[in-house]
Order: sequence, then C-alpha cells, then structure tokens
Amino acid sequence: MIPTNPPAPRPARPGSLRRTALLLLLALAAGAQEGARDPSARDLEPLTLGEHVFHRRELANGLRAAAVADEEDSVSVFMVIGAGKRQEGSTTTGLAHLTEHAMYTGTPTTGPDQHDRRVKEMGGQSNAFTREDYTLYYDHGVPIDRLGEVLAMEADRLRNLSFDEAAVLHERGRLEREEAATHTPAMAREELLESVLFRSHPYGAGLLDEEGHTLAPRLSVAQIRHFYDLYYHPDNVAVVVVGGLEPSVALDAVQAAFGQLPCGPARPPVPIEPDRLRGGSARFASELSQDRLEHAWLVPAIDHPDRPALDVLARLLSRRTLSDGAPVQAASGGRVDREIFRLAGTGPRAAAELKALEEELRAALLAEDEVNEVKALLRDDFTAPLLRDRPYLALAGTWGVFEVLGHPEYPVRYAEAIDAVTPEDLREAARRHLTAERRFEIVFEGSGEPPPPLPEDPKELSQVAQDARASGDLERAVAAYTRLLEQKPNKMFTVIYHAERGQVRMEQRDYLSAIADFEEALAVIDYPAVRDLLQEARELQYGGAPIEESDEPEPPAELLARIASVQRELEAWRGLEFRVPIELELASDPAVGTACWYEWESGKLGLSIADGDDLRRSALLEACFHALQDQHFDVAALRQAAGEDEDAGRALSALIEGEAILAVSEITGYDLEPHGRIPAVGAVDEYRFEEAFHLGAGMRFVRAARERGGWKAVAELYRRPPRSTAEILHPERYPAAPPEALDDVELPDRIAREQTRRGEYGLLWLLSECQETRSAAGDLARTLTADRHCLVFTDTGHADCWDLRFESEAAARRFQLEGAPAIAAGGWTLVQSGRDVRLTGTR
Repeated sequence: MIPTNPPAPRPARPGSLRRTALLLLLALAAGAQEGARDPSARDLEPLTLGEHVFHRRELANGLRAAAVADEEDSVSVFMVIGAGKRQEGSTTTGLAHLTEHAMYTGTPTTGPDQHDRRVKEMGGQSNAFTREDYTLYYDHGVPIDRLGEVLAMEADRLRNLSFDEAAVLHERGRLEREEAATHTPAMAREELLESVLFRSHPYGAGLLDEEGHTLAPRLSVAQIRHFYDLYYHPDNVAVVVVGGLEPSVALDAVQAAFGQLPCGPARPPVPIEPDRLRGGSARFASELSQDRLEHAWLVPAIDHPDRPALDVLARLLSRRTLSDGAPVQAASGGRVDREIFRLAGTGPRAAAELKALEEELRAALLAEDEVNEVKALLRDDFTAPLLRDRPYLALAGTWGVFEVLGHPEYPVRYAEAIDAVTPEDLREAARRHLTAERRFEIVFEGSGEPPPPLPEDPKELSQVAQDARASGDLERAVAAYTRLLEQKPNKMFTVIYHAERGQVRMEQRDYLSAIADFEEALAVIDYPAVRDLLQEARELQYGGAPIEESDEPEPPAELLARIASVQRELEAWRGLEFRVPIELELASDPAVGTACWYEWESGKLGLSIADGDDLRRSALLEACFHALQDQHFDVAALRQAAGEDEDAGRALSALIEGEAILAVSEITGYDLEPHGRIPAVGAVDEYRFEEAFHLGAGMRFVRAARERGGWKAVAELYRRPPRSTAEILHPERYPAAPPEALDDVELPDRIAREQTRRGEYGLLWLLSECQETRSAAGDLARTLTADRHCLVFTDTGHADCWDLRFESEAAARRFQLEGAPAIAAGGWTLVQSGRDVRLTGTR
C-alpha cells in the first residue's frame, strides 16, 4: 500500500528557531539534576544518509538517541521499540500490537488517551504502528519549545503505565474491531505461506482465524504487562528527533527525559530458523478463481552480503512473463531475520516455466544493461523518502528501526552495496540460495468457477482486486481498481488505487496506461515509490535511459497519449466536448523550467520540459481545461470585454481559474481548497495572495453556481460574467447590479491615468498584507460598496488616489480605526467624509 505525503517543508526562520532552541535549553536547565549531562553517556560517530546527518548518542542505560536538523519550525519524535511479531509465540500472537494499544491507556500523570490529546492541542499528531521486528511511536509536528514536554510524556509511558484494567480491556476491544475491519484473504494466504517456511521462528507463529483475528482479543492484562516489562526499557529503544534546532540540543533533551530510566531485564533470544537443506510442498484451498503457484525459499538475514543481490533479482524477475503472457510475480522483503524470496505464477504451465526460469538464473548471466536499470531504481530506497514524511515511511523513523535492531549503518551502505552488485553476483546468489532442493512449492487452489460480478462495497472491491491479481486475472483486477476510483475515495486511497492499478497494467505490459496511473497518483501526493514506478514504466515503454538523464523534452507520442487521456476525463467531468484538436507547442526553456500553459491568444497548449523534471498531470488537466473553456465560451473575447477595469478583470480570472481548479480537484480527488487560505502569521506576497483568491474564492464561486443550478448555471456565468470581486467573494450576491461609479465624488486635479476599480479584492490585499490587520480583513472589506482608483501628477512625480465608499459612516469609521496599521504600513494618508474615504499614497 502507498501512503500519502505531507505538504512540503516551510522555509525556516533562523532567528525564531534560535529563540525557541534557547527556550528549550532554559527549560532543560530548569529540570535540575535529571537534566544534567551524564558523563557515562557517549556520543557516537555521526552517520550521513543522503543529505541528512544523523548525530547519535548512547545513554548509560543503553538507549540509542539520534538527532537530525531540517528547515522546519517544529519537531517530530520517533520512539522505536525493538519488539514486534518476532517476540511473540504460538500462544501470544498479536501481543506486540496489543501492547502498542495499551501504551495509550495512561500513567499516574497522564490519563487514558491524554498523550494523544495533549499532542493535538500543541498542533501536532501522535500515533503508532507495529511490524514484525519493531513497534514505532511518533509525535509529529509539535512546537520546538514543547519538545521537552513531549519527550517527558514518552519516557513516562515507557516505564510507568498504570495498567488500569478497564482502560486496557477497552483498548483490547478496539484492537479486536481493527483486526476484523482490516482482514483480507490475501493476509490469510500470507500467514499460511509463512507458517510453511518458518517452523521455529515467530515470523511463522500462529494463524489468523476466519475473521482475521490473532489471539490478542483473548490475552490477559497480566500477559500484556509481562511483555511490557520485558521489552519496554531504554536498552531496547531508539529515539530520533527531527527539527529546526541544533542536534546537540535535541540529544540533550532526549537525555534529560530518558537518562534516569533503568535498564531492562535480560530478554530471551529470538529463536533461529535453521538453514534447512530441503524444501517441501503444501496445498491450501483459497478464494482465487484459478490455482496460484508459489515457489519460495528461506534466504539469509538482513546483514548477509547476498541480500542486496537478492533484492536486485526479485526486481528483475518481476519483469518476466510466462509463455501465455501471465506475469511472474517476485518479491523479497526487508525483515531483519531470515526472509522469504518468492516467485509466483498462474496458469497450467506455471510450474514447468518457473522451474525453467530458476534454472536459467543459476546457469546464465543476466543482461548487464537490465541489471543496471534495476540497480538505478533500488539504490536510493533509503535516500528518496522525506525525512519526516508520513510516519509509516519517514526516513527518520526508518533510521530509528535500524538503530534499535543493531544495524545503523545498513541504510547508509545500501546504495553502495546495490551499486556493487554484478551479473555474476546475481548468478552466484541464485546458485547458493534459490536451489531446487531448498525450494518450497505452495499451491493456493482456485475454484475454477467464473468470477461473479464486481461488488460495490469498497472493502469487497479491494479484496476482489487483490484476489484477481493473485489469480492472474489482470483484466478483472484493473476493472476492480477502476470502480474503486470511480467511487471518489479519499486522497490516500486515490494514490493507493492508482498505484496498484498502474502496477497491474505494468504486468499487462500496458506501460502507457501505467504511466498515466502513476502520474495521477503523483498529482495527489508526490510519493517517492510511485516516482520510481513511473520511471521504470517509462524505461520499459521507451527502452531508453531514465527520464532524468534525457536531454530532450518528453516524447511527443507520450504527450499526445497523455493529453488525449486528460481530454477524455475533462469531457466526462464537464459534459462538454472539445470542438477542435488542441495544437501543441513544445519548448525547452531553462528560464521557464517545466511548465504547461494555455495561450489564450493563439489557442495553443504550451509545454516546456526542463532536464530531470516531470510534468505533473494536474498541470495538464488545468491547461487543457482552459482550452475547453475557450472553445465553448470564447474566453479571449470575455477578457477583452473586461477592458482596463481591474476589479472586473480579476473577477473574470477568478471564474476561469476557479472552474479549472475545481476540475483538477474533483478529477484527481485532491482537496485544493486548503491552499486557498492565507496563513494567519508570516509574510504573504501578492502573487501568493492572488493564487489563494483563485484557489479559494474562485473555486467556491463556481461550485456555488453548480449547486444552485447545475452546469447550466455555470455556463450562465460566462454569458453574464461577474463584474466585481465582491460577487466572487460572496456568491449569494451574484448577479449584482453594476457597481457605483462614484461620479458624485470630485476627482483630483491632474489625473495621469484613467480611473479603474480595485474592488473588495484590492481592499482585502491592503489589509492582508499587514499581519496586524489580517484577521479583520474580511469583515472590513465586505462593507465596501464602491471604489475608484486613479494616478495623479504631483510636483515630485505621481501619487495614487483611491476613493472608497462603505455601506455606512460607521463602517467607514471602523475601517479608519481598525485598518490604521495597514494604512500606515502602505504609506497612505486617509481623509474620511461620511461613508466615503480617500486614500492617497505618494509613489
């Protein structure tokens, strides 16, 4: 599954970060003795991963701490416990996950669910998840000066859980419901396969029941407490802090919070899965429509030198097909102990052809060009993720996992190890580990019955898609993912379904459609793993070098296919057809970079592709929609009719851009409206303000018309365009009478430029540019009823003269008083007469 990404990091304000770091240092100093530097703690050698430097410290109690600086003005904390499924047994399956839930039941100082609530009150988010080898807790995006408080809460629950029976049993019930809600037949098949290969190791312990439950719903509070007392101690913990402060300050904060906690007891060793020289076979009934054959081998633990070669082999083999066109599905996971290497296929010839493929791997060398292509896709697995992306995939959290599991240098050395793999290494790894004697042959028996019609329930549809793919019925899998996307899922699932459908289409060797799917996923969330898939699909489609190494713009064939796909979706969404083909004009302008635009004067779609950049599908959607608008409503003529009236021109632009943005938002499933809000604090430039006006007010204006009268009402907006930005900002006022001309207000002498209107938008910008008046801007500007702006000559140059009329004398007086900081900051002088105000500013 492909989780979603957060917004891009905000630029740092160095002075502010220094102040908050100083506050944190003072808070640590006020913590008295427990905040003092323990001389028995030792700083470890910093390690560099990509562009990030992880500063490390080992405390006297064994806790491993790491800190890495970024440009954010907040901090994130990742606490990783070295305990997961590998610490369970056949009678305690689910215990690690249940203990994770128990960590939210409270301590003597923090009640049930108070940890999560307090982090949210700080403006952050808190959660946790459990995997085979570890459990990770995170507190994401909290203010820097609250770091000490967050770390203290984590240290508190690490050793001081109250184990209130009612609270723990409540969490146990929540876990039971969670297991039932997330269970799928694919998960059950995974458990069965693991139980065949892992006979001694807990990775294979216990099977889910028919409802998807582990034994967790039947485990006692005493069993949870025993697991907690055994594994939740500093010497089995890594804490990583990411934020806009000095790493030494963050490490001191971790030491102040955790340094006085005691070490834990000796922990039982994890059973070792023996290196069996002979494989085996098994057959299981399944929900699949036809048999699925799995060839599986136990391969060495993560620190074995052959693991990088096996990763490359799995990726290479996933490009193969059987003679009937069915794809070969290959995988090699990333667990810390022994792992499973898998080859799977469907169809009557799968058994013979998989064996022939395996024999070929052991006998011949793979093509060096293809090996290098796959290595290029794998080498940045630990450097491409964002430092504190979605916590399930955050690089900082991943680092903490390897730190607590005793392999801190593994992510650092991975790219180098992948680069060193040769075709000879691949052949030798296959000869050592993927032998016929060690192979396990597992068959999931299909029903042989024709599949029923696709269901409507999203969970059932997702299950159908997974089962169809596992059965080799790729057309049905594509149809299921397509129906899931038609149901307008949230952003996360939109990315998941596009990425999954794209991978199925790659198995079908339909690379152009796969490219479109990956681009649509990236238009919602720029997720590194999907970018890798997109690059691979392009390489397979065009057979050339990776896209970022190309010196040429995107190939016209692909562009035409993408544009055609975008046009079809826009036509379906808007109910209008493109009347004439869009003429494409390609350019490669370093000054422009990568961009896509519609030229209103020529009716052409302009494209500029810079080296190494990728054209986003959202940009194509917006530009093509402008072409559709122009072909039906002659937007160029409307723009000319608006003339020099600034307010009418901005209102028309808000209509045009607002509908295009609405198209992008609804087709991609990505909520753009939050980008239409001006931040409460911080500088805002005029470009950002105008963009927010289009994203917010423009899109809401079009949506309000559609809700009022459907697309017919939206079309009417072009026949009678809004004449003022006030109509855009207040859709209920549309259609309004023409604004007053203020003919009764005498013009100043020596006018240098024809008069125009800036309207409510102009007044909003004046008040929003100044932070002191930003919060009141909307209330003050909405009382404006008319305005007139002109430029006049003065003895020293030019001056702006802006006449404003408000709905009442009281409103004008309120603007004079509450808007004073913005008026002063803009260099204006103000004269009030009744409900009229004249602003004069010298240029």
